[in-house]
Amino acid sequence: MPAIRIVRATAAWCISPYIASPHRRRQEVGRRASMFGAPGHPVKRLLARRRRGILRGVRTTPAAIPAMAVLLLLACVGCARTDTPAGSGSPAQPGPQPSVGWFTTGQRADLMVSGAGFNNTGGPLQFNHPSGIASDGERFLLCDRFNNRVLVWASPPDRWDAPPALVLGQPDFTSNDPGTTKSSLNWPGNVSTARGVVAVADTDNDRILVWRRPPASNAQAADVAIDLRRLTRSGASQP
Repeated sequence: MPAIRIVRATAAWCISPYIASPHRRRQEVGRRASMFGAPGHPVKRLLARRRRGILRGVRTTPAAIPAMAVLLLLACVGCARTDTPAGSGSPAQPGPQPSVGWFTTGQRADLMVSGAGFNNTGGPLQFNHPSGIASDGERFLLCDRFNNRVLVWASPPDRWDAPPALVLGQPDFTSNDPGTTKSSLNWPGNVSTARGVVAVADTDNDRILVWRRPPASNAQAADVAIDLRRLTRSGASQP
């Protein structure tokens, strides 16, 4: 086939200076060097050095030259055979590839590494990117942003392990799923409180939740949700 002929011809061209007579070797190497221009051309100088090395190698190890020629030809034939199946005139086609359709939309992971678990904060004092604090002089509030919650202490903590009294945005101190109801949060970014009123910037829900009175239980629903995406032209918030 054409591919095999080309490979074999290229191999013959490469090894011809090695297996020809001394006179023929000088002529062949000189001819190839002349293809690269003036005597000072770097490739021509390289080929001249190669010619001297070839002649020295021929005198010292003449038995290696035929063996090298045979090995080169066998390698070329072997490469050509791997490209074309036996009895076929066309290149070999790649085999079936493994499927990469491993996932589906919304597919849950099987394992969490370096975390307390799925929908698990690790406890009331395991924070994840806390981003805002507020106090009215009595209560102390902390936005635990990546846990989708606001922690509330009945009084400012006086020691590092003082647990919060309740949590907003989650039914307990372990859960951390986001949500869009008035009793859930999604990455709350800040919290403010004054005169018993609590306001939370529910960042990823694009809204502000307002409790008119201090919350008294876990996941207590907000009294007002100011949804920035659903404001009417008059400025009133839709239900």
